Amino acid sequence: MQGGGGVDQPPMQMVLRVRHPSSLGGSGADEDDGEGSSRSALSVFKAKEEQIERRKMEVREKVWQKKKADIKQ
Repeated sequence: MQGGGGVDQPPMQMVLRVRHPSSLGGSGADEDDGEGSSRSALSVFKAKEEQIERRKMEVREKVWQKKKADIKQ
């Protein structure tokens, strides 16, 4: 086990460029395309952040249960 007892990890930076299927038709609206891609990328990023937070909570819960079990022994 590492010292400190925490599960802290350095923050990750992620840059995504996502093309929405409707933008592939060549509508000529470059500004809308950029905004739509940004929104899609933001949605993907937020979903990934939420997934990471859920995983962190699961790990913390397991660590807490392990410590609790060790104390009872």
